[in-house]
Amino acid sequence: MEEALHVRDGAVKMEEALHVRDGAVKMEEALHVRDGAVKLEEALRVRDGAKRTADALTDELAEMHSLQRLLAVATQRASDAEGVADEARRALAATEHAGAALLQKHDAQLAQIAKLSDEKARLREREATLASSLKRAEDALAG
Repeated sequence: MEEALHVRDGAVKMEEALHVRDGAVKMEEALHVRDGAVKLEEALRVRDGAKRTADALTDELAEMHSLQRLLAVATQRASDAEGVADEARRALAATEHAGAALLQKHDAQLAQIAKLSDEKARLREREATLASSLKRAEDALAG
C-alpha cells in the first residue's frame, strides 16, 4: 500500500512535471510569438522607412525632371542669345566697315578742301599780283 501511495505520489509529481513542462512549452511558444511580433514590428518599420525613402526619391525624381525642363529652356534661351549676339557682331562689323568707309571719304574730302584752300590762296596771291600790275598799268597810262 505504501508502495502504491509512493507510485501515486510519483504519478502526481509526474503529472505536475508534465504541467510544468507544458507551461514551459507554452512559455517558449509565447516567446517565439513575441519574437515574431518584434520581428514583424521591425519589418513594418523597415517597410515604412522604405516607403518614405521611395516617396522622397519619387519627389526628387520629379524635381530632377522639372530641373531638366528648366535646363532645356535655359539652354534654348542661351542658344537664342548666342544667335542674337552673332547678329549683333555682324551688324557691328558692318557698321565699323561703313564707318571706316565714311572716315576715308571724309579724309579724302578734307584733303580736297585743303587742296582747294591752297589753290584759293594761290589765286588770291595771283589776283593781288594782277591787281597790282593793273594798278601800275593804269597809273602808267594815266600818267
